[in-house]
Amino acid sequence: MSGVVRIHRQGGPEVLEYGEETLPSPGAGDVLLVHDHIGVNFVDTMFRDGTFPLRDFPVVLGLEAAGSISSVGVGVDGWRVGDRVAYWTTLGAYAEQRLIAADQLVAIPDDVTTEAATAVLTKGLLSWALTRLVVTVEPGDTVVVGPAAGGVGTILSRWLKAMGANVIATVGSLDKRARVRDAGIDTVLVSPTPGDAADAIVDLVGPRGVDVLFDGVGGAGFARLWPLVTRGGTAVLFGGAAGYPDVDVESMTATGVRFVRPSTGEYVNTPALIEQGSAAVFDALRHGVFGDITATVHPLREVARAHVDLSSRRTTGSVLLTP
Repeated sequence: MSGVVRIHRQGGPEVLEYGEETLPSPGAGDVLLVHDHIGVNFVDTMFRDGTFPLRDFPVVLGLEAAGSISSVGVGVDGWRVGDRVAYWTTLGAYAEQRLIAADQLVAIPDDVTTEAATAVLTKGLLSWALTRLVVTVEPGDTVVVGPAAGGVGTILSRWLKAMGANVIATVGSLDKRARVRDAGIDTVLVSPTPGDAADAIVDLVGPRGVDVLFDGVGGAGFARLWPLVTRGGTAVLFGGAAGYPDVDVESMTATGVRFVRPSTGEYVNTPALIEQGSAAVFDALRHGVFGDITATVHPLREVARAHVDLSSRRTTGSVLLTP
């Protein structure tokens, strides 16, 4: 028997129901994976609450996890029982064990723990794509990252700093500001409401002094921040916690600002790119680029609590579940 969290309808955190299931042996091309750690992301709350409609219930949420292979189906090449692996963007992670297609897996290096792999892989791949494929960030570029204390923002802001960018980070509270500054980001602005930092950014760099905006919130805050991007710069909307912003894309184009709303799968979409990106993420991890990877960890049974904390912006860094 394997513990699992399902939803039978979309709604508040109370729709997350813990139960048990019996899994069959893996079919052709699949493996049976025993999870060590499961990632919880803001997008999970959007699948749960109906922002992204779902049709076929019950549904097991969760898009990323890491663990070890306990059984291999026929036709699976390159993987053996006992291999430690991770995956990303594959719905069904809120479970102790799961069946998953072997071609969705990424090998975890021997010197990386499954906890660290779960904490950084998905968010790191997005950060890698944002700074290598979506935008080419050069040393000395002035970039704004917000929210910089969240899962993606934590990794993205540190990686940009290591690349030589001038990082202006925005966070939602004073305690998050201290955490981000302790990680080596010099300029950290407290912005309880997204977009409140716009005036402070202008004081720092002028009205059109930002080369790249990396915004993970959207909504009215993005509408206030994108006009700070210089002509020829890029405004990147990589998340939508506050909803899609009410902006006129034609006006952005007319002022010379490129607008991009990317997803990881849109850019990291071939085996070669997945291998290249994951190798870069793990290499940055082992060289300390991401700093101290300290995740908030909850038992799988308490996933509703994790969703509440994420929605209320009480979390910093990655949020994980353990079976």
